[in-house]
Amino acid sequence: IEMFDSPAALTLLSEVEQLKRSAGESNISIASTAFNMAASYFVKGDFVRSQELCGKALALTGGKPCQTALLALGQSVRIANELGDLECAEKHYERLLQMCEALKEEPCTDAVEAYVVTCYRQGKYEKAKNIAEETLAKAKAVGSRTRSIALLENDLGLIKVELGDIQGAIVNYRNAIDASKKLWPDGHAFIANEYSNLGVAYLTAGGPHRALPMFR
Repeated sequence: IEMFDSPAALTLLSEVEQLKRSAGESNISIASTAFNMAASYFVKGDFVRSQELCGKALALTGGKPCQTALLALGQSVRIANELGDLECAEKHYERLLQMCEALKEEPCTDAVEAYVVTCYRQGKYEKAKNIAEETLAKAKAVGSRTRSIALLENDLGLIKVELGDIQGAIVNYRNAIDASKKLWPDGHAFIANEYSNLGVAYLTAGGPHRALPMFR
């Protein structure tokens, strides 16, 4: 999954599910495999199938608060964003927060980042900014180096552009690029997207000479 080889991941995960069922493993264990399959389909761009598998994972947990259910709900927020169903994304996130409260846990950074995108697409820029900044500060405080750090920095750049803070956006885009380079090789799609966003920000700020190298 991390290498974006969805076909290989799905083949392996199908075998894992069969083995788990043959061994009589619990539904919770099988649910974790269903979630990983959902993540593979998400990477593949098949958001409908990914959502179906998240639903399967949640059904297998029986509605009980657990880590797999939290992951499936967080993924469901992200899928709903991709499908343009922002109302559904809100509902999934509310359910996620309720489950986190039951488990006495903080929502994972991935899920919060997905909700930041929901707020951004709804035009709730100040709300999105506050949530993103708070989550980013917590993640950095514990030394996290996950993909969500890069995504949150990039999200903040997009949000600040909408709020008219171009210089602030430039800082966030540069931070996003630095974070991404620690995770992926040069030329990765995420890094390319961040360079493009940085170029647009420079262009908006009236610096075409600085924007051009970013686009290149």
